[in-house]
This record gives sequence, C-alpha cells and structure tokens, in this order.
Amino acid sequence: MTKKHTIPFEPEEFPITPENPEIRQPTDPGEPEIPEEAPGNMPDDVPEEHPAQPEVNPDEFEK
Repeated sequence: MTKKHTIPFEPEEFPITPENPEIRQPTDPGEPEIPEEAPGNMPDDVPEEHPAQPEVNPDEFEK
C-alpha cells in the first residue's frame, strides 16, 4: 500500500508569502435577533392563564 502525498512541493501549491498571514477569530454574532410576532398573526381567542375549575359535586364521589 502506498502513502498519499500530503506535503506540497510545487510553488503554486504552497506560496512562500501568504496574502493574509494573521489568524482571524470569527466574530461573535451575540444573541440572534428574534422578530416580534406580527399583529395579524396573533390568535383572536387567547386562552386564560388559569382556566376555571369545572363544578364538581363532592357527593358524587362518596358513593
């Protein structure tokens, strides 16, 4: 089995003076901006936060 050639020998493959020798860190975008919900997309019937408890007769469970 032969090894693959990994080191460039030709000058065009490995330039002596690279254009940008400095290492650049990627910029941190921070928190992604989440757009507000459009007013037309809001549902008309918004459920209550605390729905009313159904009326239960306690005598029904004592049987």
